[in-house]
Amino acid sequence: MKKLIILFVAYFYLTTAYCQTAREYIDMGLSKCDLGNLRGGIADFTKAIELNPNEQEHGYADSC
Repeated sequence: MKKLIILFVAYFYLTTAYCQTAREYIDMGLSKCDLGNLRGGIADFTKAIELNPNEQEHGYADSC
């Protein structure tokens, strides 16, 4: 179980470090919210809004 947790943390750290588009940040935010990481999800949604304030899909942040 401990290895699985470490794997998830490493996955989110590496994928978040290389996100470049608003769409990628939205996807990561949704994934984090699904796993219960609300602060991380909101941080990703915030970054997506900073990158593209006109994105139509920012409403997904309400699901977090």
